[in-house]
Amino acid sequence: MSEQSTKEQSVFDRLQELYKLLGYQDEIIWDFYKPSDTEELKKKVMLAIGVTEEQEMKENCIATEEEVEEAKKAMKAYKTNMELVDKICASIWRQGKY
Repeated sequence: MSEQSTKEQSVFDRLQELYKLLGYQDEIIWDFYKPSDTEELKKKVMLAIGVTEEQEMKENCIATEEEVEEAKKAMKAYKTNMELVDKICASIWRQGKY
């Protein structure tokens, strides 16, 4: 087997691993989700695009201005990412109609 073929196989294997996260065994079941399955679909979309779960800000703690600003930026980024997740879920449900 050539080096290129080995690299292609490893890329293939990696993609298969990722697809297993998104479906059941060999099947990617995106369009089987219903709007009532919101949380499950969101979890899979978040895994697929690399969005982590929200980190809570500690209340009643002493923080520097820099830490507060970082926390605000992180919250803004999280909100933006969750809007993206919601749009992807809505697109999946719309696509499932056809």
